[in-house]
Amino acid sequence: MLGAAGLRLVTDDPPPAVAVIPFVNLSGDDADEYLADGMAEGLATALGKVSGIRVASRTLGYRYRRRRDVDLQAVGRELSVTHVLVGSVRRAGGRLRVSAQLVDTKENREVWTRSYDRDAADAFAVQDEITRLVASALPRELGAGTPADLPASASSGTSDADAYDLYLRGRDLLER
Repeated sequence: MLGAAGLRLVTDDPPPAVAVIPFVNLSGDDADEYLADGMAEGLATALGKVSGIRVASRTLGYRYRRRRDVDLQAVGRELSVTHVLVGSVRRAGGRLRVSAQLVDTKENREVWTRSYDRDAADAFAVQDEITRLVASALPRELGAGTPADLPASASSGTSDADAYDLYLRGRDLLER
């Protein structure tokens, strides 16, 4: 931070650090597990592009995969993060609901939460849209920079919905 004279002020506050925990699949169908994991991966990737935010390694967050009983203060200590992003994905018929919450690990309090309901006809596009919405909202909540220019497909390296869907399904099978 720069002072009035243009000198850099030293603060004791470390930059915000976030761990993105794999989202919980509430659909009741194991076939949708890849979608929950893909949502968290897309968010971690997008948040990694935000200046002023450190994102914990995804592999560290994966130890909490498919768990609902996570002590987020313990996660904060274990992963040396100030915040944890958790969420859930539920596909019901033609609808997709994604809920995400940002928790301050020191005070164990929710600082941001949103739910998104969309038509699930193209889950890939829904995932992209939600990733962009969350990634643009969180820097304000964390007091950090702003997202870099996110590509049209912020959550993946492709714009082909079928290819990304197959990638997520294959990764899920590999991890099992």
